[in-house]
Amino acid sequence: MAAEGLVGSRIRTARRRLGLSQLRLAQPELSESYVSLIESGRRIPPRAVVELLAQKLDCSASYLLHGATPEQIDELLRNARTALAQGQVDKGRTGFLQLLSEYELASLPAIQYQVAVGLADCARSVSDLDETIAVLVAMCEHEQVSLEQWTRLSGVLCRCHRRKGDLDQAVHVAVAIVEPGSQHWTEELVELGSELLTAYTERGDLLVAEQLRAQVVAAAEDVGTAPALMSAHTAAAVFAVEAGHGPEALAHVQRVSRCRPPTTRTGCSRPLSTTPS
Repeated sequence: MAAEGLVGSRIRTARRRLGLSQLRLAQPELSESYVSLIESGRRIPPRAVVELLAQKLDCSASYLLHGATPEQIDELLRNARTALAQGQVDKGRTGFLQLLSEYELASLPAIQYQVAVGLADCARSVSDLDETIAVLVAMCEHEQVSLEQWTRLSGVLCRCHRRKGDLDQAVHVAVAIVEPGSQHWTEELVELGSELLTAYTERGDLLVAEQLRAQVVAAAEDVGTAPALMSAHTAAAVFAVEAGHGPEALAHVQRVSRCRPPTTRTGCSRPLSTTPS
């Protein structure tokens, strides 16, 4: 059922629970026919109308729009992330998928983003990545995803393709964003560039990888954050090993060890590192 149909269905259920007719619910601000159209899914009510109906139905506008209160959604997200942090990957993945399938999150892009990243975190411990890739692709195409979120999600998507062994697709995802030498490097771009470096290395494109390695490492040192430094030097170490440069690999590993691990963040911030693995 489309989102507008779900909103109408919840309005109808709440109205019937209170024993109200459509006319009684509508008056005096709305018409009975308009309420009927909303409940049947043939009209999408604006936010102001939803808030008005929520007051009359003694419920929250969030419930009518999303099927749950903000507190309930936050609790479900917190439980899924806690399960994942405790190593209960299946439980965490089930919780993230429940949020996507049972609640209307289209107007909650920050929650959608956290759910998508949570699923990507789960992908590190499950063998079937197809569903996770589908979620990440959909999120990358979402019009409300910011450039920062899009870049970070693309990094996780690149990693998922690498884990599937689809190195061509991993490279395709990353090169659509990473343009070495023609952009301002950010932490998110460094991490995505690190994923691209690892994909090139695993694909055997060592000449291209060597050129990218220098740029990504230099960019990470300029950005200076722990996630950027760890991802860049880890990817550079993988390249150096593959290229047979033992001392260089050791130097990158030592640089990683000197990086202070990033602290755990809460709220809308990223719950995972996209360090290549």
